[in-house]
Amino acid sequence: MCSSDLVGNLADRFGRRPVLLWSMAAMALDYAILTVAPGLVLLFIGRALAGIAGATYAPATAYVADVSTRENRARNFGLVGAVFGIGFILGPALGGLAGEWHVRAPFALAAGLAGLNWLFGYFLVPESLSKDQRRSFEWKRANPLGALVQITKRTDLRWLFAAYTLFALGDRCYPVVWAYWSKFTFGWTVGFIGISLALYGLGAAIVQGTLVNPAVRWLGESRLVLHSLTLGGLSALGFAFASQSWMVFALLPAAALSDLATPAITAIMSARMASSEQGELQGMLASCMALAAVTSPPMATALFYAGSAPDAPWDFPGAPFLAASVFLFLALPCARRGLRINEQSRPD
Repeated sequence: MCSSDLVGNLADRFGRRPVLLWSMAAMALDYAILTVAPGLVLLFIGRALAGIAGATYAPATAYVADVSTRENRARNFGLVGAVFGIGFILGPALGGLAGEWHVRAPFALAAGLAGLNWLFGYFLVPESLSKDQRRSFEWKRANPLGALVQITKRTDLRWLFAAYTLFALGDRCYPVVWAYWSKFTFGWTVGFIGISLALYGLGAAIVQGTLVNPAVRWLGESRLVLHSLTLGGLSALGFAFASQSWMVFALLPAAALSDLATPAITAIMSARMASSEQGELQGMLASCMALAAVTSPPMATALFYAGSAPDAPWDFPGAPFLAASVFLFLALPCARRGLRINEQSRPD
């Protein structure tokens, strides 16, 4: 979580390209270490490197902001989300196939892919942030608390940031309890659970990869944010009370469409930031996702246990999704206020 803010600020100081190349090299080294690690000490060292290198999202999305116009910014952020979604689908599949050959083969494959990615970046990716647009590095801003202070000082951004954070908290409930909930509620097999997750991931990738631009043209970024958050809240509420398998699959398209909120909010916030602050913003947004990934598991699993254990005070295994719907519906007034302030303060 801290690495995202640090790496984002470094990208504002030294440019996107060197930071991306360093992160990809560290990632390749991490997986190479995991391939040959003889014990836990070296394994933990590799994992620490992976945590730092995994912060590539901040400079990568800052790069996207640099090369985007106001008209295609949301679409481009949607494409980034689609690529990550495809990676989450293909990654486990490739890792599983490699693992059939040897237990360390997935790490070797990951190291090779990271190395190829570094070569692609080194030879084919130019710098997007000119030297005259870079700013000095400040440690007080290169951490989650410092970045949060900077964001909250901006009246045109803080409510949108709150909406983004609430959306992240609600959205992360899905992968945490999906397998437990679907098996307990519907008796799904492991294979069927995998199919449902793959369908959701594919749907989200298609939505973010192809529908962002048409949706922005049709609704505009502000209305798209509000409609997507509403759809997300209703979808989570539907999952909470679903009693048949067909209901789950009927709700999956709506849940996937709610992912349009992320690129739209990101595009609106990015448009308000200077080029020298894009890395800091993207680092902070990445930290939000990391914070949600840390806080959602204990919260969602505790709610699931409270609604499904033999001695549970109530019989309600869908409780985590009800909590997710609350987060998403709370994001609505935050987004509405932030969008109103944004419109009023937009320069002519």
